Amino acid sequence: MATSLAQTRSNYKIPKKYFISGIVYPNASIEHVIQCSKIMIEELQEDDWLVLCLGSNDSNPIKIGVELSSLLKKQNKAKILVTSVI
Repeated sequence: MATSLAQTRSNYKIPKKYFISGIVYPNASIEHVIQCSKIMIEELQEDDWLVLCLGSNDSNPIKIGVELSSLLKKQNKAKILVTSVI
C-alpha cells in the first residue's frame, strides 16, 4: 500500500530541504514498531517529526501508554505526533 501511494504521488515535488522516510509494519504492535525503529528514532533532531499511526493491533491502552512514555523518555528532541488507526 505504501508503495502504491508513493507512486501516485510521484508527480508531487517535495522541496529538496525535506527528507521523508516511511516504514510500514503490517500487523505489528506498538512495542514492535518502536523496537524496529529504535535507531532511527534515536537519531531524530529538533527539526524532525515522528508520526506514529498506532492502535489497530494494540488493544491494551495501558501497554500503549507505557510504550509511548518509554519513547518520550528516549526521544526528547523531535516533535512526535501519535494518531490512532482503529
